[in-house]
Amino acid sequence: MLLCHELRYFTLFDYQSSLGLNLPNIEEEVIGCAHDIGSILSVEEGENAIEIWVKTEEDEVFVMYFFPYDRGVIKCQ
Repeated sequence: MLLCHELRYFTLFDYQSSLGLNLPNIEEEVIGCAHDIGSILSVEEGENAIEIWVKTEEDEVFVMYFFPYDRGVIKCQ
């Protein structure tokens, strides 16, 4: 999940490893989502998440967290 609590923003990513599918690269998609919010100031590895600091056109700075959210997604039939 990519989460920015202050902006009430979240995106879930369904990562599929090397299954021969023609899917976008997860790193590029996460960076693209962050760019949709603003300019990326820094990307830092935290203890449980990757922190992406962005600055909006209104000069506000926010942190976005990219982290595993496996337990938050329940696959059903």
